[in-house]
Amino acid sequence: MPSYTCTRCHKPIKDPTSVENGFGPACFTRLKKTIEEKQGVDPLLTFIHAEGDNPDIVLQRDNCGNACTNVRQYVARHSATGFDWGANNGGSDDLAYNILLHFGIKGRQLDNLYHRFQLDFLANISHAGGIIEATTINKWINEYAH
Repeated sequence: MPSYTCTRCHKPIKDPTSVENGFGPACFTRLKKTIEEKQGVDPLLTFIHAEGDNPDIVLQRDNCGNACTNVRQYVARHSATGFDWGANNGGSDDLAYNILLHFGIKGRQLDNLYHRFQLDFLANISHAGGIIEATTINKWINEYAH
C-alpha cells in the first residue's frame, strides 16, 4: 500500500479525502482559511471537478465572469481576487503556480518556473477560457524543469 504525506507539513495521511487533497485535515483547514482571508472567498467555490480522469487543465468562466478551473488552489501568493488568465497578472501567476504544483513540481524548481509557465501558457488564453492539454504541459516541464 503506498504511503502519502501532507504537502504542507509532510506528516503521513491516510484518510481518502486527505490523500485526494494532498493535505491533512488540520493543514487543509489552515490553508483554506488563509486563502479565504486573502481573497474573501472560498477557493473551492471556483473548483470544477474534471470529468472522469481527464488530466487536461480546464479554464472557464461562470455566469458572473469568475474564473473556474479543475486545478485546486493550494497556494495564494500574488492575487487577492483568485485565479485569472489572459493577462500577465497576479491571478495568472497564482494559477500557474498551482498548475505546476498539480503536476508535481515543487520547491525551488517551482519558484523558478511558474512565471515562465504563466507567460508561455496563461497570458494569451482567451478571457473565456480554454483547455491546456496535459501532454503539452508535460512536454514543457520536461524541457524547462530538467
